[in-house]
Amino acid sequence: MGCLPLPLTFALGAGLGYLADRENGALWGAAAGIMIGLLASTGVILYLRRRR
Repeated sequence: MGCLPLPLTFALGAGLGYLADRENGALWGAAAGIMIGLLASTGVILYLRRRR
C-alpha cells in the first residue's frame, strides 16, 4: 500500500472542496482527505496483521 494514498486523498479532497466552496472548502476537503487516507491505511494494516 505504501504512502501514496495519503497525498492522493489529500489532493483529491482539496480539489473537490475547492470546487464546492473555493478556499474554505479546499481547506476542509484537504483535512477530510487526509483523515480518509489515514483511516484507510490503518484499516488495511490492521486487516493484514489479523490475516496471519
